[in-house]
Amino acid sequence: MIWAVMILGVLADRITKILAAGNLPYGTPIPIIGNIFSLEYIHNEGAAWSILNGRVGLLLIITVLVTVVIAWLLHKTPKEQKFMRFS
Repeated sequence: MIWAVMILGVLADRITKILAAGNLPYGTPIPIIGNIFSLEYIHNEGAAWSILNGRVGLLLIITVLVTVVIAWLLHKTPKEQKFMRFS
């Protein structure tokens, strides 16, 4: 079950990125709710708030390590502890 949720999350992420790249003009905000919420297509080659900007290799290594640790923890957690597996 947890793997299905993870796969659906990754698929949703990829689909929304493809839709944004194909339908939103680069760098031009499109207001959705007045000045409160808008969509804007931009490129960020770092993590959140451009942390590690331009260091894609290091970011990739960190991402792979964190993913392996999370997968190992999921595998190690007993199936009886359902809530711990989702937390």
